[in-house]
Amino acid sequence: MNEEVNIITLDDGKDYMVTDELVINNVKYLLLTNEDDVADFCIRKINNINNSEYLVGLNNKDEVLNVLKEFAKKNHD
Repeated sequence: MNEEVNIITLDDGKDYMVTDELVINNVKYLLLTNEDDVADFCIRKINNINNSEYLVGLNNKDEVLNVLKEFAKKNHD
């Protein structure tokens, strides 16, 4: 099975694969995994400003914990 993998280069210059996507309360979150180190991952949300999409980090601990919980629920076997 060949799936197309979306690659995003973040401000740190590292390339991350879009591993998963999730929408919570009309906000789209991306789970990103470093191409070179799968133990290195991060979560970003998409902000729409003037019809352009921007990836933004999560600065609120409660938001991070909630999004991690929802990703875990979504991917639970």
